Amino acid sequence: MFCDLFPSEKESKKSFSIDKDFIQYPIRDELITYFSRTSLSKAQVNTKVRSFRKPIRKDVHYGHYCNRGIVVTSADVDGDLCLCPPSYFGDRCQYQARRLTAFIKIEIVNRFRNHIFTLWICLINQNDVVVTCDYISHSYHSALSQHAVYLLYRRAQNHSDIYFVQVIVYNVTATTVSFHSSLLYPVEFQFLPVNRLSALVQISNKNSITDCQKCVHGQCVTYSNFAGKEHCLCNDGWSGITCDIESTRKCEHGSIAVDGQCLCTLGFMGPSCSINRNACTARSCYNGGSCVPLADDFSFTCLCHNEFFGNQCKHKKATLTVHINDKPGDNTIAQVPIIVIHFVNIDDSLRQFSLESRLIFRYVPFYTVLTMFYKQEMLPPLIYAQLLYDTSAPDGVWYLIGFRRRVPTLTTSVLSTNECPHVRELLNSTIMNEFSYLKRVKFYQRSCYILGIKCFRDDRYMCLCDNYAEYDCIPFDRNATYCDDTSYCMNGGRCIQLLQIPGEQFDFGCVCRRCYYGELCQFTTAQYSISLDALIGPEILMDQPVRGQSLIVKITLGIIILMLVLGSAGNMMAILIFSSKKLHDIGCGLYLLSASITSQLGLLAFGARFFYIF
Repeated sequence: MFCDLFPSEKESKKSFSIDKDFIQYPIRDELITYFSRTSLSKAQVNTKVRSFRKPIRKDVHYGHYCNRGIVVTSADVDGDLCLCPPSYFGDRCQYQARRLTAFIKIEIVNRFRNHIFTLWICLINQNDVVVTCDYISHSYHSALSQHAVYLLYRRAQNHSDIYFVQVIVYNVTATTVSFHSSLLYPVEFQFLPVNRLSALVQISNKNSITDCQKCVHGQCVTYSNFAGKEHCLCNDGWSGITCDIESTRKCEHGSIAVDGQCLCTLGFMGPSCSINRNACTARSCYNGGSCVPLADDFSFTCLCHNEFFGNQCKHKKATLTVHINDKPGDNTIAQVPIIVIHFVNIDDSLRQFSLESRLIFRYVPFYTVLTMFYKQEMLPPLIYAQLLYDTSAPDGVWYLIGFRRRVPTLTTSVLSTNECPHVRELLNSTIMNEFSYLKRVKFYQRSCYILGIKCFRDDRYMCLCDNYAEYDCIPFDRNATYCDDTSYCMNGGRCIQLLQIPGEQFDFGCVCRRCYYGELCQFTTAQYSISLDALIGPEILMDQPVRGQSLIVKITLGIIILMLVLGSAGNMMAILIFSSKKLHDIGCGLYLLSASITSQLGLLAFGARFFYIF
């Protein structure tokens, strides 16, 4: 009776063993050999250190002479000195300074991926009096997204003051420093002598700048995250709370003075930004990446091409090529309104699918090829394609287009033989309608007995059939594909969103109801069956130049341009002829003149309507 407690002789089959239990798709003859890159040896840096007249004391009792500081012997001062960290002060670092540690997490939207930003971070009180400041440089490609900044309070301070952390974002280039946005964060628990602040800085839209009487030699800027509170952005050469103090700080090479300090352009450093530095070398960035120097620590960042990633653009992104070959039986459908590519990983520890990335393609014609780049060097083991035609089938049609070991390059196709139908299409209505969900799952095995079925799905799971006609299902939340806010699409359209990653720009697509089309489902073909919108509107491909449009759109464009040119020439000659005063004596002369003017206005309206749709 206790036989089941002993381990079985036959080892149990591990779920989702891609190497043995499943037929990989596409076939493995498309694999390419992938060579791992050898790690670069660390460069040896020879540094010369100026020696003191006396060495640093190494006595045992000197280990605690300076509290968290360094004991040094100076050539100019007799006795030992203590070099204290910013958080302590005193001749032996015995006093703890009141301080605030600000942890700044920076998120930059995709459209600013090639911009360099400098964040000027200050501790201010309720009267906008600056206590202390520091700055950091950051870009979209920076290795660190979170920075720690120490801000010290004044030793003689008014304990009734209320403090804030002010972050002013500047867009920095090699020649200019321009204002981008500003944010304000209140400091909680201000009675603490050692405090912390965690702030999320999202760099997206620029702040609006307005003129005001408060700022004498500057302009007013409202904080993007703190409604109703504003500060002064001083003109060059002025400083102070209201920009009424003339600044004596002179900054060179396009730099600007902020709170009495120079904010340098890229490639320069020093108190007045007069020292030219070049942290970039010929081998700083690889694969055509552009090197950009950052702060005074001689660091740099690399702006990579779309095919590469990494701190030095060393790593090549995985490439996926998809052929759209499966066309539905409805011949009126000439293109797919929305195609969503899901990159899925398998989390063995949690036994569920992990959605790594999601890409959206709009208005894709059939028999075309889509090429895309994945964010890592290897593609995930599972790749699905979801084709959405209209809202009558809100879940669309799912295809398994990639199921194999991790590879750097993959070419595949959307074929009907790799469709993942809903389980209701595979089981009879009695099982689906009369049985409870727990009892219905017991019949899922029958789906794998159907010839050609490689995968299927229900409302909660994505399932795969292996070589032994057995199935394994893992939870997969497909509702995350749909937008939380349904107001983006018009006329009852369904909003489809990308995988929302912090710092990335929000992007979405609309799946329209029947008889509606457009990026936002704003056009309709239901009211006027022979209108210009209904005839060629669905054939126009968004975000495509003229050479990328279909033949019918090119022909229509040529005919309309010819009509505009010839019609305008004829109407203008008619207007010139019938504008003669002699012809006005006859009643038909005025009629023909007004008809020519009306014809020209109608022709212009017709052309404007076409180019508006286009």
